[in-house]
Amino acid sequence: MTKAKNKTAETFGTSFTFGPEAFQAGFEKSSALFDTIQESAKDNAEACIESALTAGQGIQAANEQFLAYSKDAAAKSLETTKAIFASKSINEAIAIQTGFAKSAFEAYVGQIKKVSELYGRTAKDSIEPLKTRSDAFMSLIAENTRAV
Repeated sequence: MTKAKNKTAETFGTSFTFGPEAFQAGFEKSSALFDTIQESAKDNAEACIESALTAGQGIQAANEQFLAYSKDAAAKSLETTKAIFASKSINEAIAIQTGFAKSAFEAYVGQIKKVSELYGRTAKDSIEPLKTRSDAFMSLIAENTRAV
């Protein structure tokens, strides 16, 4: 019975240490963890800012594309209207209008495709800094969970 108590005491003594050394070690670990968390919070804020800037740039690029498309579509519409009024017959006017409708539809579909690709790239690029920080945070959690 005494041997069992001594073995328990030895195991307990090796698992836990008390006194100023243990307090100092615990304080240093806590301090280091606090510094790590503070640095991580700063990096998270920077990642959020980078993500927002990337998204803003993508939206600005899409707006510029919409503006250029709108100007081009309006100019082509005006040219087509002039050509229709200058046509010599109804058949010629219908042919001009049909050609314009076909090219306008193709231009619209092409513009939608370009904007969709731009939004896809923007979403991917703006998520990347947040994903990197998430991975870093999960690594931090894993490292500190193993240490405990």
